Amino acid sequence: MQLLLLMLTLAASPMPGAPASAPTASAAPFSLGIDATTVQPAASGAWLAPLQTLSASMQQSVAQWANINAGTQCLRAWPPPHSASSCIYYAGAFLCGASVVLYNPATSPLTVNLRMRLPAGKYTAELLTPTTNSNAAPQVQELHGLSLAACTTCRFPVSIPPGGICIYRLTNQTQRARASLRQVYADLHLLALHRPKPARSMREDLAGSWNLLHRFARAQSQNGMRSLHALLLDAEQIQAASMNMDMHHQHYALLAAPLENALKSYMDALAYMGAVQLGLTVQTNLVQNPAGKLLLCITLQNNGRHSVYGVQLGSKNILLNRAAVYPVLHPGQSANASFPAAVKPFAAISFMAGGGPVQLHALPWQMPAAPASSPTQTQG
Repeated sequence: MQLLLLMLTLAASPMPGAPASAPTASAAPFSLGIDATTVQPAASGAWLAPLQTLSASMQQSVAQWANINAGTQCLRAWPPPHSASSCIYYAGAFLCGASVVLYNPATSPLTVNLRMRLPAGKYTAELLTPTTNSNAAPQVQELHGLSLAACTTCRFPVSIPPGGICIYRLTNQTQRARASLRQVYADLHLLALHRPKPARSMREDLAGSWNLLHRFARAQSQNGMRSLHALLLDAEQIQAASMNMDMHHQHYALLAAPLENALKSYMDALAYMGAVQLGLTVQTNLVQNPAGKLLLCITLQNNGRHSVYGVQLGSKNILLNRAAVYPVLHPGQSANASFPAAVKPFAAISFMAGGGPVQLHALPWQMPAAPASSPTQTQG
């Protein structure tokens, strides 16, 4: 049995405008061990080799899903072992997580044991299994989240069928929330150059966010949900103030748009941190019914130890559209609902836990659009 140990380093520089007390993202190493009978890393510059069995548009969509194009560090070529059966893989680290692509080119099934040593944080884990059928959408499975109070080694046993591809994506939602919060400070710094009074008021609302975020990131019980609700309340106040500002001037509107996007990313990361804390997983799929209509199917699974209340599953804005309501979701139970899919479908999930509401947004996998045919030109 062969063991390969790979080091993937994450490093995030502080954003301008962040306070001096804001913790900076120090280098957080990812270590990856793969146990298999034969393992062969993909050659440098040929990491797309496992995806060559897919269509060109599917390759691009899968690479974007796995954040491969944005990888901060890729693997170099290793000497391949002398064996007819091997597992080719690519591993890359991005700002808020890591992705691992496994490909079994052999004609027999292969069992691989992933051992990933992850820094502290609250992680969402997903498994993507694309298919060579261009008309079939890949299967995306939301795995149980990880709430790590310290650097921990996690194991993921993987069974890859002949010619199969498995892609793991782990997103550190804690790191994502910190990066989004730094971006909020950076956008407020730019806004203060033109609108100093409202920008100063918004920064005062964020005064205690770093300490609350640090406290919630280290929480391992439901009591930490109080810090989450305080963080969400501060972010909602800034979001409302940004929307209510006088933005008649086009220049002010251009400054407010990045701030609102950063706030949405920050609040979304906080909500997923809460879901991981409670042991909740969200599954969204696009399914075609017998009548040929596309449906958005949503599943909320409670894998935690506490019940959540007032669960609402809906499409887009659950406040404006009809939603499926579950009064309570006990541990081990799941809530399901399906809605007609919109042009750009996304799921909205709301629930009550820890004394306040939490709202999640999830995007289903969408088939890549077929490339538009262009007329060919002949040269006479």
